[in-house]
Amino acid sequence: MSIAHGGPGMPFITKTMFEYIYGKEIRELSISPLDIPDNDIATIAKELQETSDGQFVDAISQETVLDVLTNAGCTSLHQKDKESILRMLCLHHCLFAVKGEIDQLCEGMANLGVLDKIRSAPVMFAGFFWEKDEEVTAEYIRDLFEKKVFSEQATNDREREEATFLYFFDFLDECQSGKLDVTLKDVMIFFSGSNEVPAVKFSPAPSLHFNKDNLYPTASTCSLELVLPSKYYSYKDFKKSMTTGLLCHGGFGKN
Repeated sequence: MSIAHGGPGMPFITKTMFEYIYGKEIRELSISPLDIPDNDIATIAKELQETSDGQFVDAISQETVLDVLTNAGCTSLHQKDKESILRMLCLHHCLFAVKGEIDQLCEGMANLGVLDKIRSAPVMFAGFFWEKDEEVTAEYIRDLFEKKVFSEQATNDREREEATFLYFFDFLDECQSGKLDVTLKDVMIFFSGSNEVPAVKFSPAPSLHFNKDNLYPTASTCSLELVLPSKYYSYKDFKKSMTTGLLCHGGFGKN
């Protein structure tokens, strides 16, 4: 329903589940012990993966490991190789254990006309379903602000705003470098309420504003507006103001 109505989707399932949803054959699914949601079983799978072939038989003969493999449907272990056993274990916990629920989800999305769209363009829809670790960069945040609201040309206010605009670029670069207590994700949270790169563009597009009376930055996460204080005549003072404002606002960018 979220996707059908233009929402952010549900980026919390594994890549394996998403591949199954968009129609990839089970024998072709990407799978890894890291995808197993149960930490204890994921640890066992990782240890088995790192076990040498010569010690693998002894490892799967341990009572705890044997119980885990049996519960996952891994029978006739002596007839299967290490890779096959690990794949069966991962598939069980990443997909088969919840396959009924995933099939119901697919049926619901099909009724909404979403499933056909996903299967026609899985790469485009991937970000709606599984969290891809995309890094927030200074350049990314700068490019987000397609709209900059300046005062009229050839005014004192405009001159201060243009200087503040450049200060903001320098500030983002310092955030990215790790020199400040503020991170780029802090900046994202402040004006958008989100610390992640969205699957689609923000709507409305974020806009940058200036206020010569403000001591600190302010923001509206609903309209995605960031208001920078343009009263400072040095980058040092601007940076201090931004750092204080971003770390001490106590909420989604509202002072």
